[in-house]
Amino acid sequence: MPMPALSTGEQGKDLSVETLRGLAIILMVMGHVIGSKADGGLRVPDDSWYRYFYQALGPLRMPLFTVISGYVYACRPVVMERASVFLAGKARRLLLPLVSVSTVQYVFSALGPGASRPQELSGIWRIYLFSYDQFWFLQAITLVFLSVFAMELTGMLKNKWGWTACLGIGVVLYVSGPGVGFFSINGWGRLLVFFILGVGLRRFDALSRGRLLLGIGAAVLAVSMIYYQSALLGRITAEVWMPWLKLGCGLAGTFVLFRLRFTYKPLAWMGGFAFTIYLLHSFGVVASRLLGKQVLGLDQRAFLFGLCLALGLALPILGHLVLARYTLTRRVFLGLR
Repeated sequence: MPMPALSTGEQGKDLSVETLRGLAIILMVMGHVIGSKADGGLRVPDDSWYRYFYQALGPLRMPLFTVISGYVYACRPVVMERASVFLAGKARRLLLPLVSVSTVQYVFSALGPGASRPQELSGIWRIYLFSYDQFWFLQAITLVFLSVFAMELTGMLKNKWGWTACLGIGVVLYVSGPGVGFFSINGWGRLLVFFILGVGLRRFDALSRGRLLLGIGAAVLAVSMIYYQSALLGRITAEVWMPWLKLGCGLAGTFVLFRLRFTYKPLAWMGGFAFTIYLLHSFGVVASRLLGKQVLGLDQRAFLFGLCLALGLALPILGHLVLARYTLTRRVFLGLR
C-alpha cells in the first residue's frame, strides 16, 4: 500500500509533500545566497558561520528535492505502452529549461552587472555538456529518470527485494563518487539513491508505516549528524568516512521528514513554485546584491542575506506568473505544456 496523504489541497496535491518541497527550495536558495566558495555568493570566508551553515545542511538540500521527485514519480510511474510520451515529457520539462534558462543566466553573468563570477561568452557551449551552477541538477536528474526507466523495464522496482538491490546500487554510486563531470554524471551518482528511496516511500507499506523504522531512521540521523557536525567543526577527523556520514544524514534525514508528514500552508504554497524558483532564483539574488550594495550602499552581511533570500524567492514567483501566461514562454522557459 502507498503512503497515505495526510491532507490534500489544490488539484489533489499532498500538502505534506508540498510543504517539504517549500522547505527544500528555501534551503537551496539559502545555500546559493551564501555561495559554495569564498569567491561566490556573499563572499563569506571559509571559517565563517555562514559557511558552516552551508556545509551543515548540504547533505539534506538536494537529497530532499530528489526524494520528493522519486515519490511524485511513483504516484504516476512510466507505463511501457506510453514510454515515448513519458520520455518526451521529461525532455520538455527538464531539457528545455536547461538550455533556455541556463543560456540567459550565462549571458547575464558574462555581460550583466553584479555577477559574482563573470563568464566568458566563448565558453557558453560548456554549460550544455558539463555542470553549470544550479543546472547540474537538471542534467543529473535526467540521467536518474533514464536509470529508473531502465529499472522499471526489468521490473526491479516492483517488489521490495528488487527495490533494495537498486537502493544498494545507489549507495555504491554515492560512496564511490563517479568523478565524471560530463553531463553531471558525478551528480547522477549522488542523486540516484535518494530518488529510489522516494519511490520506495510511495510503493511499499513497510517503509511508510510503523514506529520501528522511524525510530531506526531517527537514530541513524542523530548519530550521522553528530559525527558529521563534529567533523565540520574540526573536532574529529573523518575524511574516509565523510561520504558515509553525508549519506547517513541524507537518507535518514529525508526519510524522517517524510514520515513526520507535517504540513504548513505557506510552505506548501511556495512548494508549488519550487521548480521555477530553482530555475530563476539567481536573478533575484544578483538583483538583491546590486540593490543592497550599489543602490542602498549597505554591506552588512545579515541584511544582505535576508534581502537576497527574500528576493531570490519572490522574484521567481513573479516571473512564473508572467511566463506561465503565454504558451511559448511557459514551454520554453518552464517546460510546461
